[in-house]
Amino acid sequence: MFLKRKKTKNEEGHPAYIFERNKNQRRYLAFTHSSSTNKIKNIELDKNVDSRDNRKCHVHPIAKIANVNDFEKPVNPYSLKTNRDKELIKGIISKNKRK
Repeated sequence: MFLKRKKTKNEEGHPAYIFERNKNQRRYLAFTHSSSTNKIKNIELDKNVDSRDNRKCHVHPIAKIANVNDFEKPVNPYSLKTNRDKELIKGIISKNKRK
């Protein structure tokens, strides 16, 4: 499920794909325009998850954790546009699943 991570004093609000829920916490993948985050290379998608944005879109390969209150519904819904992007996200999620 796609939501938007709320803006904080350190970060802009970014699209987030929630793939695991645990009480008040959510594990998610973060999407960004940047090719790297904190010196970790992000993976480029074929199409941006935000259909209004033509810039390049990348996904951070390491899942993040945040409280349920840190997310909001996006103004325009996000989605994965290509089968390659969908398979890529499935692979990243399987590598980030808790064992």
